[in-house]
Amino acid sequence: MVDFGKFAIRVQYNPGRLASSMAQLDEHSIRKRECFLCDSNRPAEQATLPVGDGFKLMCNPFPILPEHFTIVNEKHQPQRILGSFPMMLDLAARFSQEFVVFYNGPQCGASAPDHLHLQAGTRGVMRVDIDCLKVARPLTPEISVGENYLRRFFMFESNRRERMIELFDGLYRAFHALQPKLAEPLMNVICTYENKRWRLIVFPRIKHRPSFYFEPEHLRLLLSPGTVDMGGLVILPLEKDYLKLTREHLAQMYEEVTLPAREFEKICRLLDGEPGPAGRR
Repeated sequence: MVDFGKFAIRVQYNPGRLASSMAQLDEHSIRKRECFLCDSNRPAEQATLPVGDGFKLMCNPFPILPEHFTIVNEKHQPQRILGSFPMMLDLAARFSQEFVVFYNGPQCGASAPDHLHLQAGTRGVMRVDIDCLKVARPLTPEISVGENYLRRFFMFESNRRERMIELFDGLYRAFHALQPKLAEPLMNVICTYENKRWRLIVFPRIKHRPSFYFEPEHLRLLLSPGTVDMGGLVILPLEKDYLKLTREHLAQMYEEVTLPAREFEKICRLLDGEPGPAGRR
């Protein structure tokens, strides 16, 4: 645990995540390899359980959380959240207080950006579950923002499913306007459900990996942050990196991959009441 005063970051040494941390995500590399989430390429012993809307739940073979599941679409299609967001809400409500449902964007931690999937796992392990109410400030009755947390996030809360869809749609469109050349704006998403109320946390990103990931070997840290890392549980697959990680490395990682303050504030202004899809209603 690395203490930052008002909040802390958990650090986990997990050699099973080496392949994920080293995944080559350029288009050529993706086309060249077989998709490990497709039925035909998965081990026969990896059983699945249908959960609706064309998704199947299976145990993650390289878990980060005490209980960790991958929720895979039966069709091989690109990782995109907008069409599957209602399903994310439904799964969070179905799993209720026991599990959190989360999403890695195709350039924000997804090691299979070519195959649509969500994930779910033990709730309360990611520090943001504990920290979000302490560090966030209200923007509207349903929207809060976190800024003094090394990374920035948006938080939506509502007991109405359609309202959550509307709020997320507004954020998605406002954010996509800042990153129009991308198929999907860079984001990590966490969804929970408790006391008949959803809570959604969205971490807006500007890139996948920090600069020290690409340094010469003696300076490199193999740290490739996805949703779990953004949520405050940082995964290191190499023991040498785990032993040399510092507070400064964590601060640098979050600063480099998180949407800068100026762009974050632009979205905040839209969410706080300007007209259009992202405006207050």
